[in-house]
Amino acid sequence: MYSSASSGMNAAMTQVNVVSHNIANQQSPGFKEASPIFSDLIYMNDQRVGGPLSSNSDGLQPIGIQIGTGVRTSAVVRDFRQGETVYTGSDLNIAVIGDGFLQVTLPDGSIAYTRDGNLQIDPVTSQLVTNSGYIVQPGIVIPQNYKKIIIKRDGTVLAEISNEVAPQQLGKLQLTRFINNNGLYARGDNLYIETDAAVPIDGNPDEDSFGYILQGSTEGSNINSINQVIKLVNGRQWYEFNAQAFKVLSEIIGITVKMAGGGV
Repeated sequence: MYSSASSGMNAAMTQVNVVSHNIANQQSPGFKEASPIFSDLIYMNDQRVGGPLSSNSDGLQPIGIQIGTGVRTSAVVRDFRQGETVYTGSDLNIAVIGDGFLQVTLPDGSIAYTRDGNLQIDPVTSQLVTNSGYIVQPGIVIPQNYKKIIIKRDGTVLAEISNEVAPQQLGKLQLTRFINNNGLYARGDNLYIETDAAVPIDGNPDEDSFGYILQGSTEGSNINSINQVIKLVNGRQWYEFNAQAFKVLSEIIGITVKMAGGGV
């Protein structure tokens, strides 16, 4: 009897938590909006549609009596649409314009994927790394005496070196795209992990639908703060309505029990 109201409160809290996480990350480069998907729970059939009218009749019930038992969170999906391009002017900032993800190596040697192009140079290894220190594939080492880093739209990384006329080619960034982006597992740190539901396809920037590299900019999040605030308010109201329904149910049950016990 309480399941509809209690499940409604749980679902509303899920919406509030997901939206709050979106709002908190609206300044995180490459962050993608998450949205919960809800579905109704199993129904109680007091009168099944299409069943017999009675044991003594050949007629069928034209309509049924189904009482719902509530709602559940069936999924949390992400909107992988391109975020706004944010100009920074930094040689170490890149935006992927298209569907591709940068490949990074985790401390355990496994591969993760990111849209966060806020890159750094590791002070110990001189490798190109993410803002959290993960090595960007294919492990490009930046010379210590570099004057300027050049990252072309096809992912080629070059360095202008002191006392050298021509830039030195250091390597080439690779991109990965997925058949089903929503099959990716969000790890945190703006990283995603492939799963059996998200098959990776590796390729080169500026080829096919992988997208190209834009230096001097990052991809902003695709969070619309106004929409998120509206969803947050709706989630709060949704919770309050279900909490009120729960309270009313409790009062009705209390009255019923009291009457059954001869108290009224």
